[in-house]
This record gives sequence, C-alpha cells and structure tokens, in this order.
Amino acid sequence: MSGMGAVDNKRGSAAALPASGLWRSGGGGGYWPGGTPAAIRSACVLWYDIARQGCTNESMAADPTLRDLSGNGHDAACHGFGWTEESGISTVDYPDALVGDGTDDYAKAEGLPLLDKERGYTVIAKRKHLGGIQSCLASRRNSGNTDGAFVFELKSSANSYRCDSFNTLTQLSAFEESDITCQTSQRYNDTAIGIGDAPDNGVLNLFVLYNSYFGEIALYSFLLFDRDLTAGEIAWVRENLLGDAPRLLLEDGGGISLEGGGQLLLEG
Repeated sequence: MSGMGAVDNKRGSAAALPASGLWRSGGGGGYWPGGTPAAIRSACVLWYDIARQGCTNESMAADPTLRDLSGNGHDAACHGFGWTEESGISTVDYPDALVGDGTDDYAKAEGLPLLDKERGYTVIAKRKHLGGIQSCLASRRNSGNTDGAFVFELKSSANSYRCDSFNTLTQLSAFEESDITCQTSQRYNDTAIGIGDAPDNGVLNLFVLYNSYFGEIALYSFLLFDRDLTAGEIAWVRENLLGDAPRLLLEDGGGISLEGGGQLLLEG
C-alpha cells in the first residue's frame, strides 16, 4: 500500500518546522498523528523513524541514539557507525535512511517489555537490503542460545532466507521485495510461519542477530507492537506511519498540523 505522499504547501502564512526541532526526550506523548486508533497506539512498544527524528550524521555522531517516537522511552543506542553515507545517515534512494555497512554497525534497545506467544507481536519496517551474503534486519536474541520472540529477515548464506518466531524457524524463498515488510507471530508478510514456545528477551537488535550476521541495510522506519495486529491495523500503519514523513507546519495560532490535513499530537 502506498504511504502518505508529500503535498505542495498552499498555506502561505505557515512556516516549515523541522522534525528534529520537535523532539523532546522523555516525553510521554510521542509523534502520533491525529486519528491514530487507540488500540494501535496502546500496543506500540517502540517506533524509530530516521526522517521524523531529523537525524543527520553530525547530530548522530554527537548523540548516537535512535529516539523512540512512540513516547515509551525505548531508545536504541547505535554502535560501530562511522556517520558517513556508507555507515550512517544517507542523503543521496537512500535519503533519510540509517545505513549499516554489514561489518560492525548495529543498534540495540534494552529493558523492553517481554513478548509472549499468547498475544504475539508485530514488527513492521521500511528498509532496503543492499547486498551481503549474510545479514539480519532485527532480532530479540541476547546470546548464543535461541531464545527470543523473533528473528526478522535473517540471511544466513547466499540463498538461505528465514525468520523465527519463539524459536521455530521458517525457511523463506526470498525476502519481501517491496520496501515495507512485516512479521507477526504467525505470518511473514503473506506467508504462514511456525510458532514455538521459547521465552523472550527484553532486547531489540537492529542490523544484527546478536553479535553476528551484520546487515548491509538501509533502514527508514521500524515499529514493534506487543501483539499480533489485525490485517486492517497493519494496513493503517503502512498507510499512515510508513509513507513519506509528513511535513510539519507551525500555524499562525501556534498549533502544529500536518501538511495536507490532520493534526500532530505531542502530549506531555
């Protein structure tokens, strides 16, 4: 499904307000657009978005942190990045993406709520795989054992693709071709997957399994939910959160709105 496209600014009196200027660490409200269903918002564990955070290589070199835009405070620390086009924030298909070089770049969030198979989980990402024989987009692994709620898009060799759900492995013919990809406890995009009984870990690794399979990947956005979203909820997230980042406008009266309509809720 297509995301929200950019709309030409027809509000002559409005001034553009960069997303980075709106970030408030520790805030409880997050970057949710007006009209976000309460069930989606309450299920969201974390939300990273490179464009909405306003990341640059300069800002990330000074503070190498992916901010949790959900308002839950689950920031991720970035490690190994050189903060260049090839290992950091890209500005030239992959604009506004965090690019891992496939060597030692990764991000990690700790102290996350544990996921369970009764409720499941949903991970949705906007990303591009850039190559490499081995890679991993995201996982809940914390050691060499196979615990953890999920492994999301693991490429273990040139022609071996898989995903894991509570330690049941499912081989895939290939990864999702489009930029937006999704996994719940029982499905990888349109493919049914197995589900096991392994306990979860309170971590999230991006660009790595846990200390290997570093991914050469351009990551634009990543969301984690603490249950299996419905097909309709996933469609809403894809349409409203994973399209082009909406331009934020400061109105004459001081309120914040999204270009093209809607309001941004930034509650304290």
